[in-house]
Amino acid sequence: MECTAEGAWRALGDLVERGRQYDAQRLGGGVAVELKSHLPSERQARVIGATWLDQQLIGGSTGLGDLEFGGEVKEALQERAGFLAERCLCRR
Repeated sequence: MECTAEGAWRALGDLVERGRQYDAQRLGGGVAVELKSHLPSERQARVIGATWLDQQLIGGSTGLGDLEFGGEVKEALQERAGFLAERCLCRR
């Protein structure tokens, strides 16, 4: 793994594919991981342009838990809605 200048982590070499193979063997192929954005959710909150957070806001962000990633996304969604409303790009 390598930390980028933006503070995000990037997998080197075939690490992602090896991880998928490991998960498939361990779980019988029942889990699929798909990268939706190269930007962390906290950075997406204040970006000009369409983001994965916008898709979640439009779709109602169902299925998010309150712990760990789900909690982080919910905070980012609130920040994103505020950011867009400040710029008159949406209404709450």
